[in-house]
Amino acid sequence: MADLEACMDQIRLTPVDALAVAGSVYEHGVSVAQFEDLHLRDQRIVVTYPGYVVGGALPDPLEVFVQASWTPSRGGQVTQSLRSVRVR
Repeated sequence: MADLEACMDQIRLTPVDALAVAGSVYEHGVSVAQFEDLHLRDQRIVVTYPGYVVGGALPDPLEVFVQASWTPSRGGQVTQSLRSVRVR
C-alpha cells in the first residue's frame, strides 16, 4: 500500500497535461517502471484514466485510477487500488 500511495503522491505533483500522454511516466494503461518488482514478487502499478480516450483530449476533471498487483508467496494474485481526481 505504501508504494501505491507513493505513486499517487507523485501523480498529484505532476502537471495534469503530462499524465496520460504516450511516453510519460504515468502513461495510460502502462506499468510505472520505478515500481516494477520493487518490494513484492511480480509487483506492478498501472495507472488508468477512466473516460480518457488514447490520443484524445484529457477530460477535465481527470479521474485517476492507480492499481497495484503482486503475487504473494501462497500464490494467486492480489490487487489494491486508489482513485483520485485532478483538475486544471
